[in-house]
Amino acid sequence: MSTSGRDVGLLLCIAVGAVTIAACNGPPPAPTPAQPPALTVTLPPPDRQGPTITVDGEAIWLTNHPGCGELVLGSPSDPAHRQRLRLSGPIFDQFMRQALTGDAPATERVRLVGYIAEAVTSPCSRERAFVIQQVTSASGQ
Repeated sequence: MSTSGRDVGLLLCIAVGAVTIAACNGPPPAPTPAQPPALTVTLPPPDRQGPTITVDGEAIWLTNHPGCGELVLGSPSDPAHRQRLRLSGPIFDQFMRQALTGDAPATERVRLVGYIAEAVTSPCSRERAFVIQQVTSASGQ
C-alpha cells in the first residue's frame, strides 16, 4: 500500500493539530501573586498621573484646613521616613463628611486603592494628591 505525498501532508497536519489542542488544553498558568500594599510611593513626573496602586497608611480625613485631607505613608515608628500626600476625589469627600458628622473617625489606618494625580496648585498643601478610587479596609468601619 503506497502513501501519496498528499496523504502524508494530511496526516502531518492532523498530528500537529492534535498536539496543539493538547497543549492548549493544559492547566492554566499560575496566577501572578498580588503586590503587597505599598508603604511609600514613587512620585510620577509632575505632568503625569501615576498607575493605580494599593497603599497602607494613615488617612487624616479632617485637618486644620477645611476640605483638606492627608495620607501619611511609612512606618509610624520611623517619622523621619514618612511620606505625606494630599487626599482627593469623591471617596475622600464622602469620608471627610462622615468624619465631620462624627460617623467616622477623623484619623484612621486604611488600605486605599488609587493613583497619584498630576501636580497642581492646591490651597491644602504642596504635596501631590492621592486620588482614592476604593477604600478596601479602614479601622473605623
